[in-house]
Amino acid sequence: MALYDVALKVTSLDGHIRAESSFSDLTRRFPSTSVFIWCNRENDVIEVVVRDPEEYPLVVAEIRSWNTQGIVEEIVDDRRLYLNVHECHCMGQDTIVRHIGKLDILNIFPNMIENGWTYYRLIVFMTRCFPD
Repeated sequence: MALYDVALKVTSLDGHIRAESSFSDLTRRFPSTSVFIWCNRENDVIEVVVRDPEEYPLVVAEIRSWNTQGIVEEIVDDRRLYLNVHECHCMGQDTIVRHIGKLDILNIFPNMIENGWTYYRLIVFMTRCFPD
């Protein structure tokens, strides 16, 4: 069986994954910001890295203003913000990760968001669904 390593680059998610759409908008407005999201299908762990020290307090304040429900833990330092979110957002109805999971495709976390783009790294196994 053949396998392929694929990078999927997505812009507007049309609000299907509200958290990723919010982070996408944030990284578009603050280009020194990168967001990394890990999911175990129950919880999300979100790492926000801000390379510009002047933007860092603005980014943190904006994220806190979203009143995200279900934050289990928040850790901050001088360039990074970590959020452990109780509810996983990627397994909602009609999300990219959920569609990927229905196929013989493996989503390799973290998903990364930069400059308004969400990047998914996928391992695709060549099966009868995807003929050579």
